[in-house]
Amino acid sequence: MFGDKLVQEIPHLRRFARSLTRDKDDADDLLKATLERALAKKHMLRKPGSLRSWLFRIMYNTHINTRQKASAREVPMDFLEDSPLAVSAIANQEQQMEVNDILAALYQ
Repeated sequence: MFGDKLVQEIPHLRRFARSLTRDKDDADDLLKATLERALAKKHMLRKPGSLRSWLFRIMYNTHINTRQKASAREVPMDFLEDSPLAVSAIANQEQQMEVNDILAALYQ
């Protein structure tokens, strides 16, 4: 019963996932996560008639949580530029060739 109704909603969920992610693979991952969560939490569905809106809410919240986790892992670039540990130097090809010659001589 619940599974049959859930299967009927998959095309709608897939379209919504594509609109949120703008990527086919990410949309498939989001759809899978939504279906898993819906199956695990089916006891929380109050009205059987509101299945689609309940599923859309699960998908939207899952999408937001995933984006927040991804952005929390990113290091802001301005942090790296202001860091005293950030060292930038232009590579000198002549020095690199000298180092390569020395290393080659050592390994012969």
